[in-house]
Amino acid sequence: VFNYQDDFLIERDYKYWDLQGETIDSGNIIISSIIENENIISQNTLPNNWQRGCTDYYTYNSELNIFDINNFSNGIFGKINRNLLQHVSLRNGCPCGPSMLPPEISFEYILNDNGYVVESISTNTPCYHSTYDREVDRTVYTTLYKYNFN
Repeated sequence: VFNYQDDFLIERDYKYWDLQGETIDSGNIIISSIIENENIISQNTLPNNWQRGCTDYYTYNSELNIFDINNFSNGIFGKINRNLLQHVSLRNGCPCGPSMLPPEISFEYILNDNGYVVESISTNTPCYHSTYDREVDRTVYTTLYKYNFN
């Protein structure tokens, strides 16, 4: 089931099967999004039989999102975000462990003269205990993009 608001996909409901060892799990997952200023600002994932689910929070920079490099959907599942993603706080409400802060990803971009992203740099911070911030291992990924508009 897909529900839209102003051409944005705001809710999808799908069935899943999960096999771990000899245990089979199945059910429904509902993913619902909140849109603000033509950007998805939060997305809640609610597996069946859960009370709250996990919520991801998104912030954006002022650059226009000309080509959807974050999801590569480019509108297949509804309208794409207006701006480029700047920061994501993942899995809020589903902690990695007691007193743990949720994982985060920050993005930086280099654009060409036409406004297309030619390089993105993402810094990934895993779950970590707030009192041990100096010991957190962060991973930095650089992705290069090339376009062929023939």
